[in-house]
Amino acid sequence: MISIKKKRFIIIFAILMLFINIYSFNVYANNNDNSLNDSYKQQFENSNAEDMIYKLPSETKEILSSMGVNADNIDSINNLSLSDIFRQITVMLSQESKLPFKAMTMILGVMLLCALCESFKISVCNNALLSVAGVISTLCTCGIVVTPIVSTVSRASQIIHNSSDFMLMFIPVMAGIMVAGGQGTAGASYYSVMMGTGQLVAQTSSNFIVPLLNTFLALSITSAISPKLNISSICDIITRVIKWVLCFTMSIFTSVMTVKNLIGNGADNVTGKSLKFAISSFVPIVGSSLGDAFSTVQSSVKLLKSGIGVFAVIAIGFIYLPIIIECLIWQISIGISATAGDIFELKSLSNLLRATGKVISTLLAIILCCMTVFIISTVIILITGGSIS
Repeated sequence: MISIKKKRFIIIFAILMLFINIYSFNVYANNNDNSLNDSYKQQFENSNAEDMIYKLPSETKEILSSMGVNADNIDSINNLSLSDIFRQITVMLSQESKLPFKAMTMILGVMLLCALCESFKISVCNNALLSVAGVISTLCTCGIVVTPIVSTVSRASQIIHNSSDFMLMFIPVMAGIMVAGGQGTAGASYYSVMMGTGQLVAQTSSNFIVPLLNTFLALSITSAISPKLNISSICDIITRVIKWVLCFTMSIFTSVMTVKNLIGNGADNVTGKSLKFAISSFVPIVGSSLGDAFSTVQSSVKLLKSGIGVFAVIAIGFIYLPIIIECLIWQISIGISATAGDIFELKSLSNLLRATGKVISTLLAIILCCMTVFIISTVIILITGGSIS
């Protein structure tokens, strides 16, 4: 019969060997950058993290490549500077500002024509003609603004869907790394919460965002063109409800995610320290060395977790950044045009533009909410992962 101590030794030794062989890590003696990069790259390849890169949109891949950011190179992530980010933002500003500013120029031209017609009001004295001119100017403004904004809504929906696809590939990889690093409880919790969240965001972007915002845009334009219908209050209610729902959802998600990770990491830390103590205490002769090797392996896994996590945050940020910049520029151009309408006393055009601005504002809130969900969830698991000393 095998004694209890021998059984315990066999079980602990088997767990340790399984843990070490998950990623076949190389324990390196020197701490130079090349050794660190080589070790990180090998861990990256063994974790199958390359698969998540294929889910990135081609536009995002080009942006990251232009900044020299590679997921399998820890130095490229560490060396990313603010100047590189601001330079890329400048390029995006020049690209995304063309259509909104072109639309603003055309709208200002329509307003000048309307103001010119108003200046002839006394001499013409034909209210019917002025009424027709007002309707034509409103329709022209609708033609200028509506089509590109519908295109922006569709693009935003596609970007949200692309980010969900990327996260649905990233989440299993990160959960596997967390389990390999001794965070089994936190990894399982993260996987269950985020897989459901990612699928919900993907389905919502396809089946809810585009129909909702297109309907909202139609109601906003109708309320601006036909004030007698008095549906502007409905549009205001829709805007408030959407923003309150987003705020409430974000608060609940952040609270639940933080609490579950704190509890999971607490349990994992206790388990990890107990396992290290058991290895050091019950394995004869080499117990302390195996305990140190256990800590070294966990540090290696933590390096991989940090590198992939930071890369995911950067990637998600640059997936959403172009559409965020486009929405902000639309907000600026529409705000300038609406102010010009107030100066020229063209209330119908000003109301139309402000109603359109509400749609863009709502779209921007939805985009920021989706982006924040993915970034916050990743940051939480990076900052709540305690080390075992």
